[in-house]
Amino acid sequence: MNTVVEAMDMAWELKCREEDMRQRHIDNIRRSIDDARRSVDEKYELQCACVASPHPSRNTTPRRAQQLKAISHLSALIAGFAMIVMVEIQLPDNLHVIS
Repeated sequence: MNTVVEAMDMAWELKCREEDMRQRHIDNIRRSIDDARRSVDEKYELQCACVASPHPSRNTTPRRAQQLKAISHLSALIAGFAMIVMVEIQLPDNLHVIS
């Protein structure tokens, strides 16, 4: 009886090991694809930087573009929250307006 349980346990461990190796292979392929994409993006950014400025070390356009994009997203988020507040606010009808 004990040998049957050990054999089943060994078979389960072998199956888990094979599944783990398949998943690792898939992860390695995904990483290589991501690395290749990142390399292409970096080459493209470097090429754009060289076209924009003859001195790539002085060019800060990609960084500033990222900052501008982040600020625009933040302002859109704040504007959205402000609009929700304006729509959802409950003001009493007997509120007196000071002229």
